[in-house]
Amino acid sequence: VTGFRYAFYGSSVEPISLTSDNIRALSKVKSTNSSITNMPIVEGAKQVVIAVPVGRKVSKVADDNAFGTDIVTKFVKNVISVDGASEGFSKDYNVYVYSPDAALGANTYDITIANE
Repeated sequence: VTGFRYAFYGSSVEPISLTSDNIRALSKVKSTNSSITNMPIVEGAKQVVIAVPVGRKVSKVADDNAFGTDIVTKFVKNVISVDGASEGFSKDYNVYVYSPDAALGANTYDITIANE
């Protein structure tokens, strides 16, 4: 059996605290994936979060409503320790957060993930 880590992502109307439990409660994909296609942005979102294990990075965020414009520079990178599926197996994650000045409309983003 080979263990693996997830990448987590989501958007919310009410911003969440960047804790391990809140990050693990987001949607997830295997962190070895090179992309997250059609990441849903909820109507009225005030926060968008993408978390990948250290060693991986978000290299592009294509805003589908803006004709695929790359908005990765709007995201602030934090490093947060995120628990594994079993207790005692935490790992640092690069957590990218976009907190817009005004609530976002319903949208989708296409995320590109690469090695650091």
